[in-house]
Amino acid sequence: KPSHKASRGISEGADVSQPNVLFVIAHPDDEAMFFAPTILSLLRLARLYLICLSVGNYEGIGQARQKELYASCGVLGIPSSCVFIIDDPRLPDGPQNQWDRQVIANMVDDCVRANNINKIITFDERGISSHPNHISVYHGVRVFLKDRPDVSGLKLITTSLVRKYIGPLDALYQRVFSHTTDTQRQQ
Repeated sequence: KPSHKASRGISEGADVSQPNVLFVIAHPDDEAMFFAPTILSLLRLARLYLICLSVGNYEGIGQARQKELYASCGVLGIPSSCVFIIDDPRLPDGPQNQWDRQVIANMVDDCVRANNINKIITFDERGISSHPNHISVYHGVRVFLKDRPDVSGLKLITTSLVRKYIGPLDALYQRVFSHTTDTQRQQ
């Protein structure tokens, strides 16, 4: 039976001045591989939630990956009561599988409504690693946001392959190109 109910939410009268931020990811480990710095920087500024749209069962180890996701989120500061893992046959994990945008939008909508979410953070249109599941998540979130002006969306920008692998030299690269751009604007 597909499970995509996001029923745990904030109680009536909760402090709504603090934003409720939802991270929308495709697989267990995306939170650590791609979103950990953002999660850690927002811990004191927002109430954080995470929805993972698959159990990560491509290699048949989905059950172990679910446990790892809960543990990872605990280390990152997101309590298990704010982590939702979807196990739905319409969203099969795999590098050849594109997911239906409307199915994703509906699942995100359930979670947003149940938890009074006002900000969403997810992948960009290139999916960080070009994984079709990541790209599908982006498009599904866009479908959801189209009809929800009360919820803002942010995306993690894909970095070029060269910048991904130059390590500390990336800081120099950023400084040079940032300076060049600033100088060009002043002229």
